[in-house]
Amino acid sequence: MTFYTNASLNLNGDKSQSIFFLHLYALLLHPYLTKNT
Repeated sequence: MTFYTNASLNLNGDKSQSIFFLHLYALLLHPYLTKNT
């Protein structure tokens, strides 16, 4: 969860914000992907 914390701390820039949303998306998809396999 360290990447999640780092991304949320760095929400000042657009790059950091996009990275944050990518990680958030991955976190949401992860249980779904593991459930399907």
